[in-house]
Amino acid sequence: MRNVSFFLVAVLLISCGRGSDKKAAIVSRKIPEELVVDCTGIGILKLSDTYADIEKKVGKRAMTEHENTVTGIYTSVWENDIKQINIYWKERARPFSTIRYMEAVNPNAEYMTADSIYIGMNVRDLVEKNGNLALSFNNFNASENSGLITSFNGGEIGIRNPCFNGVLENVSQTNVYKRDLDDFNRKAVVHSYDKVLQKMEVILSTIRLNAKQ
Repeated sequence: MRNVSFFLVAVLLISCGRGSDKKAAIVSRKIPEELVVDCTGIGILKLSDTYADIEKKVGKRAMTEHENTVTGIYTSVWENDIKQINIYWKERARPFSTIRYMEAVNPNAEYMTADSIYIGMNVRDLVEKNGNLALSFNNFNASENSGLITSFNGGEIGIRNPCFNGVLENVSQTNVYKRDLDDFNRKAVVHSYDKVLQKMEVILSTIRLNAKQ
């Protein structure tokens, strides 16, 4: 009986050890380099890259140019792919050598910051990542830059990732009193603690990195 008890204890100890090792492996697992978002860039594309640099990295066929009346000319890399990144240039015409900002836009993109911020994260989790300080952002009905985060209000996200920004999107909502919704829609900039947002499912739909000016 004593031998059986000893055997059971040994099995339990071994099992616990394996569980701890497995947990440690998961916790210590690094984000693949091609998916990392930090103040150098998104994956293999860097804020310091020129158009020529990017072309060398991905090939000309992976690059598509667009023109927007608000943002000017921008380049989509891997357009219509899960990896798509849009590059917005400081220059209004070729040669493009200075990036203003870059964005990851695909809803299924796997890009992620070291503190696990990713596209699709809801605003409640973002506030938690921000040290439970509110986010401020342009209202969803703004004619330009709707949903763009305007401030982390001294929170952890802005401290850890000073170049990080993003766009929030309202993907669904439950019933909201018309008066409350009208009051909300009149605000140019809203804050994540607004009571109307408790009735909305708001997610991070775009990751933006701003280059140092």
